[in-house]
Amino acid sequence: MKFSTKFIFSIVAVTIIAAPLSGFVVFYSASALLRENLIHNQLEFTQHTMDGIDRILYNAYVGIQIVASSNTIKERLEILNKKDIADELAARYKKEILMRLEKYFSFTGPWNLLFAVDKDGMIVTSDTEQEIGTRLNDESDNKLAYEAAMRGEIYYSDLVIPKSIGKPTIIFAAPVRNEEKFGRPILGAVVGYFVWHTVLQMIDEADPVLRLHLFNRDGIIIGDRPEHRNRILQQRLGYLNLVKKAFREKPSGSSIYTDAHEADKTSVLGSYVLQRGFLGYRGSGWGLLVEIPLDVIFAPVHQMARNIAIVVMLVMGLIAGIFNFISKKLTAPIAALTKTTQALGRGDFNARAEVTTQDEIGVLAEAFNKMAQDLQKLRNDLVSSKDYTENIIKSMNESLIVINPEGDIESVNQAATDFLKYSKEELIGRPVGIIFEEEEEEEEEEVFFVFKGKGLDELIQEGNISGAETILRTRQGGKVPVLLSGSVMRDENGVILGIVCVASDIAELKKAEAELKQHRDHLEDLVKERTTALEKEINERKNAEQKIKIFSHAVTGAIDAIAIADMQRIITYVNPAMEELYGYEEGEMIGKSTAVLNPVSERVKEMESAMIETARWAGEILQQKKSGETFPALLSLSTVRDEKGRPIAMMDAVRDNTERVHAEKELRKKQAQLLQASKMASLGEISTGIAHEINQPLTYISGFIQTLARDIRENLLDFEEVKADLKTSLRQVGRITDIIQHLRTFGRSNAKLTELVCLKTVVNNTLLLMGERIRLRNIALIRNVESHLPAVRGNSNQLEQVFINLLQNATEALRNHIGNAELRVDISVSEDRKTVIITITDNGEGIEQNHLDKIFEPFFTTREVGKGTGLGLSIVYGIIREHRGTITCKSEKNKGAAFTITLPTKG
Repeated sequence: MKFSTKFIFSIVAVTIIAAPLSGFVVFYSASALLRENLIHNQLEFTQHTMDGIDRILYNAYVGIQIVASSNTIKERLEILNKKDIADELAARYKKEILMRLEKYFSFTGPWNLLFAVDKDGMIVTSDTEQEIGTRLNDESDNKLAYEAAMRGEIYYSDLVIPKSIGKPTIIFAAPVRNEEKFGRPILGAVVGYFVWHTVLQMIDEADPVLRLHLFNRDGIIIGDRPEHRNRILQQRLGYLNLVKKAFREKPSGSSIYTDAHEADKTSVLGSYVLQRGFLGYRGSGWGLLVEIPLDVIFAPVHQMARNIAIVVMLVMGLIAGIFNFISKKLTAPIAALTKTTQALGRGDFNARAEVTTQDEIGVLAEAFNKMAQDLQKLRNDLVSSKDYTENIIKSMNESLIVINPEGDIESVNQAATDFLKYSKEELIGRPVGIIFEEEEEEEEEEVFFVFKGKGLDELIQEGNISGAETILRTRQGGKVPVLLSGSVMRDENGVILGIVCVASDIAELKKAEAELKQHRDHLEDLVKERTTALEKEINERKNAEQKIKIFSHAVTGAIDAIAIADMQRIITYVNPAMEELYGYEEGEMIGKSTAVLNPVSERVKEMESAMIETARWAGEILQQKKSGETFPALLSLSTVRDEKGRPIAMMDAVRDNTERVHAEKELRKKQAQLLQASKMASLGEISTGIAHEINQPLTYISGFIQTLARDIRENLLDFEEVKADLKTSLRQVGRITDIIQHLRTFGRSNAKLTELVCLKTVVNNTLLLMGERIRLRNIALIRNVESHLPAVRGNSNQLEQVFINLLQNATEALRNHIGNAELRVDISVSEDRKTVIITITDNGEGIEQNHLDKIFEPFFTTREVGKGTGLGLSIVYGIIREHRGTITCKSEKNKGAAFTITLPTKG
């Protein structure tokens, strides 16, 4: 077979092996990962569904206690327990209990049947009228529920089918106690039959491809798909190894098996979880099994396998074609070189390789031609060197032994005869086995072992081996260790001519080596033993030191207070910051419960619930020091788990929040002071207009009094005219009173944000203070307030400050206006009536574009020094933000300005 053909075949073979292998590796890795994820997701879904069922039953568990705690039921049961109560009074009390039960029937449970039983076992009321006045039946489930409740227990049964309702249910019962009497005597019990369809509805809502089986601790199905509801309390799942495993070993798991209950005996992936309960409801030891057919779950894997197979086939074909073309181009010079080599092998030393390429093959051909030339010269010199070689052999100190292909000694030198104590005649023609140590006498064909345990046939196959240690036998039978080298001699046709062996005596060397080896082995054993011990000790120390160093620096030096507690919340470690923050001495907190740190907190239940659900909690909470002093703190709780994910401890990280709380209070105080100062400044600026507003009615009243005094002196009184003037004067007094009263209201500091505010009233109050000033500036004021505006929730005082600041700015912008100065106030509501839109527009000097993004910043003003603080719009912005609203401004220089405010309505 030509080299080019071999090359092509080798490339194709590698491709055929590598491509499918790569595809298989990719497919196996992807399918394994996909399978693991699918199993994990199904197990999570199973746990989520089981937890949902627990929450539904927990609601019923809490609901029956709510019904039993009703004061009406307690009071009426206590009266009904008295033997001498009149029949009509008893009927009225039973009716009141029935009304109370009907109320609870609508928002607890849900219940198939709900009734109250007195301590004599008589049903005093029920949502089913025919039950009222009858004695509780002797069904074992009813009796167990009633007796447990009368012992003071909160009772819930497994899934049962009572004869009274004829369908599956869970019976809940709770005692009714008189909490006000000593010993809290039990007055009776409330019993409810839970609507089991509520749980089955969760199973119905799952993906139709899934098969869900809810089973009790006996392996009996208590919940299934609608088409298999006849299995409930009739069929046992205990035959499944997965269900048996659930109760014996693990609370959750997955497995693949054949579903014997299905007609097609399909293989399925089954995942199960056991009931964990929820808070006070601990459950009845149920389990949930979710199955999905493997042909559904692994459909994506099969499709991926088909796609990979197609890609691999295409890649293989493409690679084979490319390498076929390349190999023919590459192997042409090699074929020429092969032809020349064959000629040289036949003895034609005049043959030359005709290769003209400039690559490595060309260089090789040139070297090959040079070798042929040298061989021709060497052949000529070979004959003359034969005598020289023989002389060298005779003078050798090492023993030379030549063996023919049949394994007989063909020649030895003088050193060999002297070493072995044989004559040449005694050795030549004899089997080589007479001088080589035999391995075993039974192995007649393999007569000696040389060259590292290899026999004569193996030496012939390998060609040559040097430096092998073996044993030679002398004529007297002595055994001498030697270092042996051998080489196979072949003729020009490759036929074996013989084997040349050279042996050197190493007896003294072996003795020294044995002694040296013994000493060395002893030292190595000692060093190795000590090195291993030291390495182990060093590694253990490094690991321990590193962990201690990291833990010490991270925890001990932490600014935050850190405590570690066991799963019973008993403190096992605190850092110095924790002891300093809570005022404890070093080591004093160890062994205490973490409850001593937050006994006054109202968020403990919230923390416990979060730790159960998510294993972490963070928030602001009130803490207590050793001295009893409380302080606000930022607390972060987390669960510490071991390498297997099991919770082993809990860590508390605490940061004192006192300074931030004080800073926030101080900030709110300063903001209130700033707002109050702004109000006072606004009153100062509008005082002229207010004075003029008050002066007008005072002038009228003064004129009226002077006229009245004159008419009295001259006896010219007209009582009808005086009455009319008095009414007018009283209106003017009322006007002054309104202005002064509103000034007092506006000037009062009030940060409350809980009232419903009518914006139309706010605008009217604002214009009560600002209207005269606007009129005196000859500014036309246009009001457009939409009727039936919805109220907003906020602070009317603060919103009035917003209008005053904006109207003041607009009035100031119109002070140098030439022409018709105009100021508009538009208030409307959005289409969805969720937002009130306020627009205040003027046609004054406007605002430059490069100032628009700065106008709401504190202390920014374009007025002259001493004529503005730059706080007005900043205060407006802050008030609107506190009211959950927005404010924007559109303006151009000399084209006026428009401020738009949006505020959410009370809805």
